[in-house]
Amino acid sequence: MARVNLTEMIERLELELRPVLKKAVQAAIPEVEFDDKMLYREFRKAVNRRFQTWERVPDSCVKSEY
Repeated sequence: MARVNLTEMIERLELELRPVLKKAVQAAIPEVEFDDKMLYREFRKAVNRRFQTWERVPDSCVKSEY
């Protein structure tokens, strides 16, 4: 098992994940209007409340390139 810093991963991947989250919400609820930055901020808060900073994941989920 490996440990990943989920909080930092979500922060670092914001530029990639925010547009994907926006498209997913728009696909699920086409008529909704929202601020995608606020949505992502609330998503980060929810993740931080639900998960520990360091989460255990199977080794197969992690590839170290050192």
